[in-house]
Amino acid sequence: IIARISASEFIVRFVIDVPFPFQDRDSVNRVVVKESNDRLLIIPTSEPDILGSKNDYVRMRVSSGQWVLRQAPNDYIDIERTYHADTELPAPGRLANRFLIDGPIQSLINLRNLVMSIAKQCRQSEAFCIP
Repeated sequence: IIARISASEFIVRFVIDVPFPFQDRDSVNRVVVKESNDRLLIIPTSEPDILGSKNDYVRMRVSSGQWVLRQAPNDYIDIERTYHADTELPAPGRLANRFLIDGPIQSLINLRNLVMSIAKQCRQSEAFCIP
């Protein structure tokens, strides 16, 4: 997270490691969080010029998507993730897309670990629970 605009809006920078001989990529996004009774939306939108680029990375100028989280039966959460980006790799799209898989998978692992940590705190003390 680069900056917190409000409780529901952030500026974030994502970094994508790509194999040699290509240069790593980064993306700067404005992320808006919208909550309703039945779902939580997390919407990143590309803002490539809001932060200066670093020489070690190629700035991806096109990236957008969304996370949709919904309560499911039996205390489960359904998560839907869509994402589109132009990696600006000089390679066929199917090869470039292969490198975009690890990021969302790691994000899901991080999200699961965060939720499990909060759940553990809730079991230990009601003070940490969100009604």
